[in-house]
Amino acid sequence: MKELLDRMFLYAPEGNAGGGDGEQDQEATDDKGAEQDAPVDEKAPETVPYGRFKEVNQRLADATKALNKVNADAKKRAEEQAKEQGKFEELYQTEAQARVAAESRLMRLEVGIEMGLPLTLIDRLQGSTSEELKADAEQLKELIPEGKRSDTPNADPRRKKSGALDITNMSPEEIRQNTAKLLEQAKG
Repeated sequence: MKELLDRMFLYAPEGNAGGGDGEQDQEATDDKGAEQDAPVDEKAPETVPYGRFKEVNQRLADATKALNKVNADAKKRAEEQAKEQGKFEELYQTEAQARVAAESRLMRLEVGIEMGLPLTLIDRLQGSTSEELKADAEQLKELIPEGKRSDTPNADPRRKKSGALDITNMSPEEIRQNTAKLLEQAKG
């Protein structure tokens, strides 16, 4: 690493910029600060010309800018991915809550219709399982007099009233002939 820095910052036409192996020898001192004799390299490092120093510093500044830009772009991408992941999690939570609410509503409708409750009371059923909903429906059913159950849906909506006309099996001519009966049947 030191050799790379020496080559980057020092310019020596002979290729001997750092004097030998690239390390500078310094005089050693003991704990008391007294100088001891240490081997000193005979050849001192050459000075770096200002033009070369300026060029190397400019390259270092350009490399630092490029590295900062790459780091900023990576950080921005990571933040966008985290934000997008958060959106997906939020969307998943919303959809999961909607699904649970729809399943709960469907279960209340099935139990309410099965138990013969009026449509206005089906949404008032309390419970999270069909057994709990059936028990609540029984309690509500006991509170409603028999004559007041006019809007109770049939357990099977495809079940026909006796004497009712079915236009699915009629020809257009038969429908025209039975128009009055069909209108009366539709009213009620």
